[in-house]
Amino acid sequence: RPNTLETPLYDGKFSAVKYLQSLGHCWRDYQSKGGNDFSAFNQFCFHLPFTRMAEKAFHSLSKVNQSEMHQEKIEDGMAYNRIIGNCYNASLYISLISALENTGKDLSDKLLGLFSYGSGATAEFYAGTVQEGYKNVLVQDHHKTLLENRTALNYEEYEQYWQRSDLSEQGEYT
Repeated sequence: RPNTLETPLYDGKFSAVKYLQSLGHCWRDYQSKGGNDFSAFNQFCFHLPFTRMAEKAFHSLSKVNQSEMHQEKIEDGMAYNRIIGNCYNASLYISLISALENTGKDLSDKLLGLFSYGSGATAEFYAGTVQEGYKNVLVQDHHKTLLENRTALNYEEYEQYWQRSDLSEQGEYT
């Protein structure tokens, strides 16, 4: 955003185009460095400014790789985003947690593709292998409780909450 403005300027369509272009560049870079074949990935997780963006991204990757689009490779990773919405920096990792907690499959030793994106300035595609025993450290019940106990705010309440300076001091984010 320009330094003279307190709030960012946003062009949604332009941003979505840049997201997809960045994904294409990152995928090609990943492949040029000996990356895994598209078909080797069991699950894909994306930075999710909105849920449909993952569908667009996966469709784009499927097309580039001349592969059928298997929706189940992204569906579990979008579950929490459908409830929460955009969390900016956390959205890729919420997608990852969502995929791990909401799949009916054991993802141990399975390859995941992850796409991180930051406001048109930076992006990266990388792979990760899910470790054995991952289910033992998931806290799905805790996440479910957090999601169920959220409080809806009207606009005025949101503004008042956002203006508070004591949030981090009082552990409000933990």
